[in-house]
Amino acid sequence: MLKVDLFKNMSNGDVLSLLSCLGIKTKVFKKESYILTEGQKNNNLVILLSGKAEVIRKNLLNKDEKISELKVNDIFGQDFVCLGQNKSPVNLLATEDCEVLFLDYGKLMTPCNKVCEYHLTLIKNLVGMIAKKNSILNTQIDVVGKQFAREKIMTFLKRESNGKEVFEISYNREKMAKFLSLDRCALSRELSKMEKEGLLTFKKNKFEIYF
Repeated sequence: MLKVDLFKNMSNGDVLSLLSCLGIKTKVFKKESYILTEGQKNNNLVILLSGKAEVIRKNLLNKDEKISELKVNDIFGQDFVCLGQNKSPVNLLATEDCEVLFLDYGKLMTPCNKVCEYHLTLIKNLVGMIAKKNSILNTQIDVVGKQFAREKIMTFLKRESNGKEVFEISYNREKMAKFLSLDRCALSRELSKMEKEGLLTFKKNKFEIYF
């Protein structure tokens, strides 16, 4: 549990104190079981400690439609819980055996009388996690708005580089293609063209860009 970003810069003792103070609870869900269902009352932020899950909603034809995937360290629910909406607008399905942490938003935002330093650290870490997720969403919005494959790739790599010429990305080709809304073959083809034109070099997930 200590390896997740939520408890960054906190000791085992700090975490145990928080578990007690905030009533933080964890629960294990088997593969193919629902962590949350649409319409279910929920005032918790949900953080994946292990496994994977998918956010699913019903489309206009009443069929399940995958919206996004959650992996370890990902946070779910902040976009509706923080707005005071206490019912889940979607389903959250475990696609692997999962351990999930439920963090009561009300208790989180109401520090105890001691105003413990580790409580403030928890809030700081949570804000960082939300900011990181929003940054990823902003990148995806920016990328999807581009018309051509090369524009999408260049925009994505420029953001991922954080100003560096040489860097690694956390996406394999399949996930990168999905993020960019491109066919995997089209992505590989365009990357090869860009390399031949001297715009970049790459090996697996390591890139060096010259634009």
